[in-house]
Amino acid sequence: MGAARKGRRRTQEERSAETRRRLVEAAVGFICENGYAELTTTLVAERAGVSRGALQHQFGTRLDLLAAVIDHLSKEISGRMLELAHALPGREHGLSDRIDAAIRAYWSIYTSNTFIAVLNIFLGIKSDPAHYRPLQRHMLTFYQMNDEMWLKVVGDSRLSKQRLLAGRRVLFSALRGLAIGQVLGTQPKATEIEFRLIRDMFVAVLAP
Repeated sequence: MGAARKGRRRTQEERSAETRRRLVEAAVGFICENGYAELTTTLVAERAGVSRGALQHQFGTRLDLLAAVIDHLSKEISGRMLELAHALPGREHGLSDRIDAAIRAYWSIYTSNTFIAVLNIFLGIKSDPAHYRPLQRHMLTFYQMNDEMWLKVVGDSRLSKQRLLAGRRVLFSALRGLAIGQVLGTQPKATEIEFRLIRDMFVAVLAP
């Protein structure tokens, strides 16, 4: 019997896409651990295990790399939200159970490395309109998706649509603040108590 056939060699395009993916993921990991301000192309190349030349071939400047990171993170968050939306309980379940499931789903987004990286970048590039505006557009799309998801979950509440959407914004502000506190060093036990309080408050208001 002849020797086993070797696997197909990857094309240049495939190798380039793999290098690009490694660089973007390395940048996300670095931002989560060290913040946006400390990011350099040299450190990202080292973390990804590629040469400076390979990085510069993929991304001419640090801002080019950040643009790719923003696009990657936005797609990841949107994809995660769609997964969560499909997994949420339907109207056959009680309103309080649906609210609890939705809040837990949102919290899983806010405590993910993906969102922490987005938050770091969002704060870091706010003074740079060329990169802040695209990220802002991505975030607006994210919030619109969440408005639709939220109304599917709590649309049968006694509150008006306007108040329900205002409640979603208040909920996100609370969860975002809780997530930031966790990054800054709030103890996990304290965070869990505060999360339960937020959840209980929203269930009490929306499903009395």
